[in-house]
Amino acid sequence: MLEEEFFNKYKVNKDKLINFGFKKEKDYYIYEEKFLDTFLAYIKIEKNKVEGKVIDLDFNEEYTLFRVKNINDSYANKVKEEYIKILKKVRNNCFTEMPFRGNQANRINILIKEKYKNNVEFPWKDENNKDSGIYRDSKTRKWYALIQYVESSKLDSNKTGKKEYINLKINSSKYNKDGIYPAYHMNHEKWISVVLDDTLKDSFIMELIEESHENILGKEVHSWIVPSTSGWTGWSVENYFENGIVTWNESTNVHVGDTVYIYVSAPYSCIMYKCEITQAHMPGFYHYKHSMKLKVIEKYERGKFSFKLMNDFGVKAVRGPRSIPKELEDYISKVSVK
Repeated sequence: MLEEEFFNKYKVNKDKLINFGFKKEKDYYIYEEKFLDTFLAYIKIEKNKVEGKVIDLDFNEEYTLFRVKNINDSYANKVKEEYIKILKKVRNNCFTEMPFRGNQANRINILIKEKYKNNVEFPWKDENNKDSGIYRDSKTRKWYALIQYVESSKLDSNKTGKKEYINLKINSSKYNKDGIYPAYHMNHEKWISVVLDDTLKDSFIMELIEESHENILGKEVHSWIVPSTSGWTGWSVENYFENGIVTWNESTNVHVGDTVYIYVSAPYSCIMYKCEITQAHMPGFYHYKHSMKLKVIEKYERGKFSFKLMNDFGVKAVRGPRSIPKELEDYISKVSVK
């Protein structure tokens, strides 16, 4: 429908409808405007859905000839042209432009912009890909996320209907979860597609985006937060690190010379060690494919760099290895020398 396409990337601002001339009726809004002397534009907005009709006042019935594609009728085309002017006026005065169709895709767009200062780019002009938006790292210009409007059956044969998905550079074997699939139209091992229909929380999707962003940077990321348990029967993290050289599981794209901050979970819930990687990509142990050797540079007072403090610097969770915000690392360096 003409109206659906015309408003598909716009969100209604209900506060502006009444001032523009809409009338509220129950749970929806109605706007009417006469044009070309004998026609009436009837526009209904319910939630964010826009419906429209053109009424021929001479016959008191809906006029639909202008909706026929490629019609060779100058009068019908004139009606369409004037009706579109009214739709544009409504859109310009009562709607806010949004880059994507779905609410979650637009929320994620805002969160990416806030976190990375990257605006979405729409590089493709062809009809099939014009709604596909990419996000690039500001420095390297490598892109770490792609939002597409895709037929769901191409990712899951049990689902139908088009939805928005975000492609992220993450090994698909790491996640076996509803809403996450081997990537659409990309390397199935190195990329995943994540549905943006509120199946998964925004916070979890942002964690995946952070992982993808780190993966495209490669050696550009040099400092990490790596989690540890506080210990169990017969083992203590403090005793283990006492020797100054430890072997640790490696599950991310680290390199010799990188800095690793060891975060110890409850009941400590704080960063306790600063280490340097002296060897990487060694044979793994337990269920880990690789391991690394760490040299302890500094041990911090228990609780000094607590999870609450980390949270203030934007670290909302430490479920696995992740980069440390530069502001937090600078703060630790500044405070620890006092």
